Amino acid sequence: CCLVPTISHLVDSLVTIRMHIDKAQYHLNSSLSPTQEFFANCKLIIIDSLTMPFLLYMATLPQYGISQLAVVISELQRLSALNHCAVLVTNHARSPFVNTSNKQQCNRRSSLSPVSIGCLGVNWSLVPKHRVLFERSVQKTNDMTIKIKAKKVSNLQKTNRQSSSCIKQKYHSEIFYEFNL
Repeated sequence: CCLVPTISHLVDSLVTIRMHIDKAQYHLNSSLSPTQEFFANCKLIIIDSLTMPFLLYMATLPQYGISQLAVVISELQRLSALNHCAVLVTNHARSPFVNTSNKQQCNRRSSLSPVSIGCLGVNWSLVPKHRVLFERSVQKTNDMTIKIKAKKVSNLQKTNRQSSSCIKQKYHSEIFYEFNL
């Protein structure tokens, strides 16, 4: 666990993690220190939140932010592929995205709302194999009801299932989960 306030700290941390994993796997047959044992068994890397080091640059120097994002993406893909690790990344900051060619259509039809993407933009949205988008809405009723919608975007088969507290519906390549709390 480490704090990475800047892009360079993030890249350095990812490279350090990769080096520790490689070193631990190289010495797998000998006795390992607790740190080496931790990295030898590493199967999940969590980055919460990926957008924080990039927030400053995406507004003022977007080309620099995009180029540094490419470096981070390649390091994350290298970690995942070479070390068989899953990488979980949160992207808290969101912004509305309207395709300029469809902007007039969106204005004509109010039912078409702009797509919400992370502040890292389209460059990041094409990277993950699976994305889960959470949306929370509080509805005013006699009892306090909180509805959480999770949208998983992937290439799964068409399914419709319902359990006691969760409704699962699939539309094209998106699956919506609704939870009532």
